[in-house]
Amino acid sequence: MLLPTSFAKKAPEETVVIAITRSAILVQGRKVADVAELEGVESEDIPPLKDELLFLSGVEAGAEAVPAAPGRSITIMGDENISYDIVRKILKSCQQANYTNIAFAATQVAKKN
Repeated sequence: MLLPTSFAKKAPEETVVIAITRSAILVQGRKVADVAELEGVESEDIPPLKDELLFLSGVEAGAEAVPAAPGRSITIMGDENISYDIVRKILKSCQQANYTNIAFAATQVAKKN
């Protein structure tokens, strides 16, 4: 049995990856925040996440991203049980760090018949 083959005219672009687990938010595999600590917090963003994204883009922590610069690409992979409030805070942090080309990645498991 042969596996299916995929062809693309253009190689996929490397992007920063945010992984959301049930307990942590990771950027490129590095933990930046605990999900439990973010639950119920009034803030609209996640400052450690924003600072890490700014660092990865070459901007000093605490500084603002250059709004005139073209938006950077980012991929968000998350646990399906994460609250929308956490996802909204992650999206706001991405926007503040000028990561505006956002893709969501999901793992699909084949159903058993």
